[in-house]
Amino acid sequence: SICQGDWGTSIIYRRPVLEVIGDKFLSSIALMMTAWVLSGIFGFLLGVLSGIYEGSWLDKGIRIYCHLLISTPTFWLGIVFVMLFSVKLGWFPVALSVPIGVIQSEVTFWDKIQHIILPALTLSILSVANICMHTREKVCEVMNSDYILFAKARGESKGLIAKNHVL
Repeated sequence: SICQGDWGTSIIYRRPVLEVIGDKFLSSIALMMTAWVLSGIFGFLLGVLSGIYEGSWLDKGIRIYCHLLISTPTFWLGIVFVMLFSVKLGWFPVALSVPIGVIQSEVTFWDKIQHIILPALTLSILSVANICMHTREKVCEVMNSDYILFAKARGESKGLIAKNHVL
């Protein structure tokens, strides 16, 4: 039974299911961490830019981009990216986490990187929007505070204010 740790045998791999899950677990963690780091970096940078230039064309463009991303289903973006970058342009593999017909011991680090880029990019692009919008809100809050007003009164530029006070 499942409660006792016997999840049965995989029909595809002809091995115990828990063993198959264990093999794929590290790949899933690597994908998740890569997407998390990428979305964190890009979301933070876009959020800071949008917040510092609140009300400008840059802010409006970033917010439109984020609203489009928030309303985009992950599976749809994944399909579009596979069709564009894998099928049409041939830049990335269409599926799997390793090249077809290659033994696991012969898979190179570059092969693994090449197979993780497109899924990580797809997952991170959608997460960028949430991080960006939250970061923008906090930056706008800081930019409208009294100590930023005092920094502007002292003649500090937007760049210095962002570097010294906002970040």
